[in-house]
Amino acid sequence: MYFVIVVVGTFVGQIALTHYLPGLTRTTSLTLQEWGLCILVGSTSLGIAALLKLFKQEWTDKIKMDKMVDENKSENSGLLSAYNKSKNIKATDFIKKKGGNDNEDDDFVNVK
Repeated sequence: MYFVIVVVGTFVGQIALTHYLPGLTRTTSLTLQEWGLCILVGSTSLGIAALLKLFKQEWTDKIKMDKMVDENKSENSGLLSAYNKSKNIKATDFIKKKGGNDNEDDDFVNVK
């Protein structure tokens, strides 16, 4: 039910922003043909999903999915490692210690 509410709300919001409030979003009104094209392109994933549900599971298992994203796979990228290290940093780690050497570089020297 929530999915339907979100889809309908997005649809109504898009119409309101592009047709009735173009000054707010700096857009121009769309023609009926442009609206139809947007809806057609946006709904292609729903059509493909409906088609895939018509096939037996054994048939869709034969499709190679090695190039697709595996959401269950653990990734070890440099960016993810940096994020995991940074989420443990506390704001108090950046407070300058009293009596510290003024010649020290203050660029997060003491952060572990």
